[in-house]
Amino acid sequence: MSAIFAYLEDAPPRCLSAFDAIPAGQEGDEYAAAATFAIRCKSCGNDTFRPRGITRIIADGGNHVHIGVRTTCAKCARDETLINATRSGYDGELGRLGHLAGEDQEERLDNAGSEPLMLNVQFVYSIELPELLEHARDRGIGPEDFFDHVTVLCRSGDRPWREIWDFACA
Repeated sequence: MSAIFAYLEDAPPRCLSAFDAIPAGQEGDEYAAAATFAIRCKSCGNDTFRPRGITRIIADGGNHVHIGVRTTCAKCARDETLINATRSGYDGELGRLGHLAGEDQEERLDNAGSEPLMLNVQFVYSIELPELLEHARDRGIGPEDFFDHVTVLCRSGDRPWREIWDFACA
């Protein structure tokens, strides 16, 4: 599964294009490959943000689900979407999240707190590279955009990394 790493060396998934994404680790086995990126503000280079959740309503149940993360830079206040699963990842790229209705809303993320946080984003690929390449060719984008799981991790100072958002994208 680690063949996807060759594509990630050139560019991270395009959902991170509003940030400077710095490779922060790779791991893989025969079943899956995971690549992690640390993010920095593209405007000022700062590495701390105030994250919040993007939510949508599930059409058949009326429940809110976190579909992504928005951030505000703690230094320059630049506000950007870090990831929105309705547009990113395997199902988002293929338009398979039609069951999520309505407009994006924002709310506090559990486990994020209110202090500025460093953020890492981990992308997992468990779909075979030939299938990813086929989808990428059909849509004119890179195979790195067809991740099937994404996790946003945070920490402040030297504290341990903790998960604040997680989404299965396939």
